Amino acid sequence: MTRAAIATSVPIVGGILSEASETVLAGASLLKGSIGVFGMLGVLAVCAYPFLQLAVQYLLYQAAAFFASAIGNRPLSDLLRALAGAFALILGMVGACALVLLISVFASVAAVTP
Repeated sequence: MTRAAIATSVPIVGGILSEASETVLAGASLLKGSIGVFGMLGVLAVCAYPFLQLAVQYLLYQAAAFFASAIGNRPLSDLLRALAGAFALILGMVGACALVLLISVFASVAAVTP
């Protein structure tokens, strides 16, 4: 349908554009079948490493703050808790970005109709 609409609306270039749009649509439908599940797993794999790395750093700062407060060094404990809070914010941002990336991949795969 889009091919006929483009071909009739623009006299000479319309035929070229309609062929190109047909090729892009065929490629997108081919990708939809193959990349659906594997695309989601790929996005999860790409996002998992930074998320886990930040989570480990957050837990280490929390543990260091706990041990600093057990020793009795109040300024160091406050500093480490503040750093842990900063890593918690960064961890939340990375998680939100991973979620937006998953939604965008899902939406782009779902938008292609075979």
